[in-house]
Amino acid sequence: MRRTTLFGFTSAALCALGTPSFAALPESAPVVTVGADIEQLQFDWEQVPRSNTYELWFKANDQAPWIKYTQMSSREGSRFRITVSAHLLDWRVAKYRVAACNPGGCLSSDEIGVADLAQDAIGYLKPVSNAATNHWYGYAVALSADGLTLAVLTGEQVGLAHDTAVVNVYRRPVRGGQWKREARFAPSTLQSGTAQPYFGKPLALSGDGNLLALGLGFEDAVGPNLPDDTGAVYLFRRQGTTWHQEQRLLGNVVSDNHFGVDVDLDDAGTVLAVARDRDVDTSRYVNGTVDVYRPGSSGWQKERTLSVPTTSTYPACAGNSLSGDGQTLVRTCFVAGGAIARIVVLGDARRGSSRRRAQPSSVAPALSTSSTEPAGPATLAT
Repeated sequence: MRRTTLFGFTSAALCALGTPSFAALPESAPVVTVGADIEQLQFDWEQVPRSNTYELWFKANDQAPWIKYTQMSSREGSRFRITVSAHLLDWRVAKYRVAACNPGGCLSSDEIGVADLAQDAIGYLKPVSNAATNHWYGYAVALSADGLTLAVLTGEQVGLAHDTAVVNVYRRPVRGGQWKREARFAPSTLQSGTAQPYFGKPLALSGDGNLLALGLGFEDAVGPNLPDDTGAVYLFRRQGTTWHQEQRLLGNVVSDNHFGVDVDLDDAGTVLAVARDRDVDTSRYVNGTVDVYRPGSSGWQKERTLSVPTTSTYPACAGNSLSGDGQTLVRTCFVAGGAIARIVVLGDARRGSSRRRAQPSSVAPALSTSSTEPAGPATLAT
């Protein structure tokens, strides 16, 4: 049998598929242009006579096989718009092609490289408010596990308070959809200097993006002759498209406690880890003591405290990370004196157990966690 190659297909292969080899092919191969938007690539071409379907093919690198990415009827148009993960695609070597097809076979376009489109697919967000009053936009960010809610922290001038922490929340309907700002809000207690771009991880979102934790470790205690930098954690919840401040949590009212310097939430939004810089004995300055909170009948309540391993006269922990199921907390601890030793501490956040050079945590007396302000819409004028 004579084997005739038609743009990667042979007449033998067509017959094996039960397709008559004498059927007329599409009139020509598509001539394709490609462009990019945030997390998207778009392929356009003119309709090809005698084609009834179009196929998009993808090749990850020179050693990878071609795979069919998607297809559509010619009646649906002449455009493919696909979602790409800009940080996962190897833009230097990835190739695409579009094939015009009918029962007689397919004609493919030239191979299409996308190396020059990487920056366009990454995209960016910018603050809407006046740059003169907006500092450190994006100094902390949090992305929900479903990839549909993004929280961005910035320092702004709000009334008389300068460099106060303000949250911008962006939403998109589906992965690959366009990001739009849904809300901009600040905590109920506005103070200057609560935006601190060089300390901790002050922002966290639940998996569905409906619960946000904001830690302000440099918020001062409210009232005359009270200490500075005691800290606070604010919990905001989305209802529909409106955000409300649900609760304000306070730690020990002691100077430099920095309660909320690190915060993290599990995916379900039922476990909250809050780091602070004073241990149970508030006379000691100990970076990285972690309080674990869970919601109860009267709001979020502290369930237990995970102490810093007492391996030196000046122990410290940082880099807290809570697993998606809320069962495991990972933190890095440092030992003072000489070379710094890094210790990974694994603990069950709900039970308080810990392993690898960590001592069992003690449970501190419950602290008042009720917000001093009534719950209400958390919005700022744009």
